This record gives sequence, C-alpha cells and structure tokens, in this order.
Amino acid sequence: MLKNKTLFLTLLATTALDLTNAYAGGSCAPDGDTTSTCHWEYENGVLTISGSGAMKDYGIYINGKYTGYAPWDSSAYPYSSVVIKGADTSTGETGITSIGQNAFKSVDYKASHLTSVEIPNSVTSIGNSAFKNSHLTSVTIPDSVTSIGSEVFYNAQDLNSVTLPDSVLSIGGGTFHNTINLQNITLPKGLTEISSNLFYQSGITSIDIPDSVTKIGLSAFYSATNLRNVTLPDSLTSVNGSVFQNTNIENLTTSDDALSVVRMSDILDGGAYATALIGLAMDQEMLERAQEWGEEDMIPIFQEMVERSQAEVDAAKANLLAKTGSIQINCKGDVEVCKSKLTIPDSYKAAMGDDWFPFNITQSSYTRKNSDGSTTIYDANNKTTSIYDENGNLISLKGKRIYTIEEANAVAKPTGNTVRIKYR
Repeated sequence: MLKNKTLFLTLLATTALDLTNAYAGGSCAPDGDTTSTCHWEYENGVLTISGSGAMKDYGIYINGKYTGYAPWDSSAYPYSSVVIKGADTSTGETGITSIGQNAFKSVDYKASHLTSVEIPNSVTSIGNSAFKNSHLTSVTIPDSVTSIGSEVFYNAQDLNSVTLPDSVLSIGGGTFHNTINLQNITLPKGLTEISSNLFYQSGITSIDIPDSVTKIGLSAFYSATNLRNVTLPDSLTSVNGSVFQNTNIENLTTSDDALSVVRMSDILDGGAYATALIGLAMDQEMLERAQEWGEEDMIPIFQEMVERSQAEVDAAKANLLAKTGSIQINCKGDVEVCKSKLTIPDSYKAAMGDDWFPFNITQSSYTRKNSDGSTTIYDANNKTTSIYDENGNLISLKGKRIYTIEEANAVAKPTGNTVRIKYR
C-alpha cells in the first residue's frame, strides 16, 4: 500500500511539473468590457498577450469588487519573457492598448523569473506596479505611450537601460525605486513633474531634468548615493523636502531662479547636521528636567545621551567643514545673482561662521527657451553663441543672421553695397 501511495505522489508531482511547461491560456479582458479581446497564452517560458483593446487591472478593487490575481501567476507559469502583441493584419486584431496594474508583478524580487518584455506601439499606458520586483535588464517604451503608473519598475534591481520617448507626459511615484543598476536615463521632454520617490535609492549617477518640469516631488532622489551631476531647468518652481537627501552631488548646473527653490541642506549633508542639532537639544532638555526634578537614577542616562548626541553634532560639523568649496555650481547667468539666491540654513551659518561657503560658483554655457519657441545658447561669459527657431533650425551664429535660400532671395541689396549672405 505504501509503495502504491509513493508512486501516486511521484506521478502527481511529475504531472504538475509537466503542466507548468505546457500550454495554457485564457482571457485577460477587463470585466464587463465587451470591446476588449485581450487573451493570454503561456508556453515554454514565454507569456504572450494579444488581441484588441485594454488589459485587465489585477490586484485592485473596482466598485468594491476585487479583480483577483493575474491568471499567469509566476509560481504556476514561470515565464521569463513577456511578449505583448500590437496590430496584426492577418487576424484583424488592433493590438493591446494598456498594460494592466500588477500585471507582471512578482510577490518579491527573488520569486520573479521575468527578464525581458516586448511592448508594441499600440500600448498607450502602463499600469501601476506592472513590472514590480522583476529581473528585467532593458526596457524600450514605444512612442505611443503617454502615461506610466506608479512603482512600475519598483525594485527591478537588474534594470540597467530604459528608453523613454518624449510622448510620455507622466511617470508615477516610485517607478524607479531601488533600481540599483540604473545609472543613466534621459527623461521625456514633455514631463512636467518628477514624482515623489521616483529615483529613491536608485543607481542614477547623473540627471538632466528637462525644461518642461516645474515640480520635483518628495524624496525623488532620496539615497541615490551615486548621484554626482544634476542639471535643473529654468522652469523649476517647486522642490519638496528630502529631494536630494543622502546623495553625493558634486556638480549642479542651474539658473538662479531654480537655485532659490532647492534645499541646500539636502545637498550639503542631507540635513544630517540640522537633525543632529535637534537630537542634541532634545537630550539636553531631558537632562535639565531630570536635574530639576531630582531624578538621580535618570541623570547619568541622560548625560550619556547628551554626550552621544554632541559627538554626532561634532561629526556632522566636521563633515560640513570638509565640504568647504567642494560643491561646484554651474550658474546659468550672473554668478553674483546665483550666489544671492543660495539659502544656507541659519543653524549651519551659526556653527560654521558667516564666511563659510561650501560652493564654488562659476558661470557656465547654457541653453534658454524663449517665449516665441526659439532657443538661445549662451557661452560661459553670458554671451549669445547661437539661436535656433522653434523647429530647431539655426538662425543666428555669433551674432550673424543665418538665412535660408528662400530668405536670402527676398533680402534687398542696398545700392552700391554688397551684402554677405550665409546659407544654412
């Protein structure tokens, strides 16, 4: 009897394993959506999503009803590749238009098998947490996509390359949180906000924030410890707390207006000195109360706490002193104006002295967008080097007008003089 039972369990385990690698499939259309024909197929490690219309959002409540988990759960179907299909003339399918929330999310990083994904140009949106905890290494977002949800690539620790088209207008918070191998990325030119926690603990080493951005959300680059180079746009009007805290910025390129909204304590030491001062003040107050109330047993404890806090303040101060003149600010405009817009916290000035200045400010070449859509490029001496029209055509070089052939033919030549014309 025991022998037969063992044989049965062995056959059952083998059958389960075979089912994992066999064909499976079904619908992935949103509940009640009669226009979507989204369907999925799994075979030999490849998960294919095809059809027309939207994909279902998984793991959320809609009108009080839970949508359930994705039917291609990775524990049952260990897919390493996801292929999302676009329009297919042979079948008449117009392609998948959205990637559902939590569609390919893994419960944790170690449990995921997903290493590659193909996204077609029929997709216009990517839902929250769609590829969370995956092992993706490279992702190309097509120029049909306009919105990317929150935490889409959260904790995708192997991700080292992401191509974002200028069609993307919004990227949700935490999307690149803990993408520790993502060192560089080019942000879309139409992006208006860097969302909260967007690059929290990421591997980003440099970032050029486009001119369309007006706001940077809370902790956007918090603990991105490899971050060294940052370029801020003239359009920036709001920078929330802890944006650059625990980074190691060495070069900051910015205009005076953008500089005025950046919290310098974040860049200097992540607010460590200010935090240490607060801790010391609290411990001193508790010691004073214990002494006032005659709590003899507590006085030694609070004295030790004060000593420890004072040591933290001294260490933070030494770190600040070591940074004197070490942070390079490349000013888009007049150096003195930029310097006047720097706001160093009073507590820092009180400790370091009014003459302490941790920055080296120089004027840099820079680009400025004009109200008529043209772009002016200035050199390090704040002189115009070139101007481009709204279509990117060069119209002025070193103060000399550059004509098209059509424009040149329309230019009247003064009598008795010769007009030199440059063509582009």
